[in-house]
Amino acid sequence: MYIFEKVIGLNSKNVYSKESGQAILEFALIFPVFLLILFGIIDFGWIGYQRMSFEYGYIQSSWYISAGDLNDYDLLEDVPSENLYTGAIVADLLREGLENSSLGIMPKKLGVKNARATLYNKKEEFKVPGRNELGVLNEGYGITRYMDVNALIDYEIQPLTFVGRTFFGDNITFKKELNRTRIVSRQIRTE
Repeated sequence: MYIFEKVIGLNSKNVYSKESGQAILEFALIFPVFLLILFGIIDFGWIGYQRMSFEYGYIQSSWYISAGDLNDYDLLEDVPSENLYTGAIVADLLREGLENSSLGIMPKKLGVKNARATLYNKKEEFKVPGRNELGVLNEGYGITRYMDVNALIDYEIQPLTFVGRTFFGDNITFKKELNRTRIVSRQIRTE
């Protein structure tokens, strides 16, 4: 065994002395890569969460606004009957709906522009079976109150770490155009 160590030039003391800095060197080489991966996961998770919160809030915000919030109490008597609401009253209701529906939304970074709500009546005529005579169709009609909600919604976020800023820049802006039509009320009458 001694001859083998002499020929190769290794002994047990020499082996330990050559490996004494290897662990520190491996740690020094791998640690920055580990940090890049960790910060990348943090930023991609943060951006994904903010995007999903914004998408969900965008969907829910149009359901938050109601005709009563706009002080529109139409009795469904007149056709056509149209009311247009614009400005801060509609924008504030949409912003409030977006904030309340998503836990992660930062209200200061949320913008609502060109918000408007149009409420209008539409009359639909139809025939229904008569009450007194068989085979006789009576006239009937229904008046439906619709609400069109339109707005441009944007949401700006910043990545949390330098890795996200390297990939995405200093600011990331999500934009959506809200165009929804909802039924507010309906009344059906027959003769």
